[in-house]
Amino acid sequence: MNNRIYADHNAGSPLRPEALKAMLPFFEQPGNPMSLHADGRETRAAIERARDAMARLLGARHSEIVFTSGGTESVNLALQGVSNAGKKRVVVSAVEHPAGLSAVPDAVAAPVKEDGTVDLDALRELAEGACLVSVMHANNETGAVQPVKEAARIAHEAGAFFHTDAAQSAGKIPVHVDKMDVDLLSISGYKFGGPRGVGALYARNGLTLQPLLRGGPQERQRRPGTENAPAIVGMAVALEAAVLEMSGAEKRLRKMTRRFIEQARQLFPETRLNTPPKSVPGAVNISFKNLSAENLTIALDLLGVSVSTGAACASGSVEPSHVLRAMRLPDEYARGAVRFSFGYCSPESDIDETLSALKTALQRTLAAA
Repeated sequence: MNNRIYADHNAGSPLRPEALKAMLPFFEQPGNPMSLHADGRETRAAIERARDAMARLLGARHSEIVFTSGGTESVNLALQGVSNAGKKRVVVSAVEHPAGLSAVPDAVAAPVKEDGTVDLDALRELAEGACLVSVMHANNETGAVQPVKEAARIAHEAGAFFHTDAAQSAGKIPVHVDKMDVDLLSISGYKFGGPRGVGALYARNGLTLQPLLRGGPQERQRRPGTENAPAIVGMAVALEAAVLEMSGAEKRLRKMTRRFIEQARQLFPETRLNTPPKSVPGAVNISFKNLSAENLTIALDLLGVSVSTGAACASGSVEPSHVLRAMRLPDEYARGAVRFSFGYCSPESDIDETLSALKTALQRTLAAA
């Protein structure tokens, strides 16, 4: 496995060494953070230091950070937990992560343009009378960065709160809650080199947030249950490291992906790039006309390269994802969409080795077609 190329960072990035180092002492620390004794106080102090760090890195206040089990819970807590003067309707973009699309079953989906960014004119109409509008900061499939500040302004003008899912953007591009003018913001530690199973929700002070679960008074009564101290500590350290190296990492990853796109198109001329120019660094969603993304992904896996498809299995057949459907991608391209995503620990040599494997995978997939 050590010789494999990991090109699936949008699904989850490898744990940063500094995050693991920070976590290790708390696997053995028995103190419950709600306990008053020294062991409990030590655990509580570590959690609150992590909260301070997360707040500082996101431009928030200490009291506005709620720790959760991951991005999915953070999104659900935001979308289901908001109370806004008796209003019920929730508006989401049509390309949200499944967590955002399914959190409120009767949510109204705002259409997107062909580049995958939300149609602001349509959003303005739909926002009237809504209690909450949610538009993700960066798309998990294409990497497209949404016009969040403009969408937030539209929501506020309509008297609605605004939430953004920043799971794919935090640690990759600047995320600052005041500058973005958001009321709620969700992140996942797993996407920027933190551990699995931990996330956070920024909830602006003064906003009423009903908990999803019932239990103890943890997280200011917004999220009951004993906090996962090792994971929380690791997430904060990982985000700090990601922010510190952000500028250099962005330049390096954009250079790498430009070269990858250029050479991938030479290998297979009938391609379509589904990632727009304004996107998070490292993300490349590319379609190979009339090829099966599933077959191509399996072929790459057998050659030692981990990538993801832009499709999901449904009813025994591979159907284009809801994101590509919303972008109105023709079937011959939508069914051949593959996501390559590189991250903080991807060396430049990964590009050459991935391209070499892609050349062979394309040949095998064409031969089997």
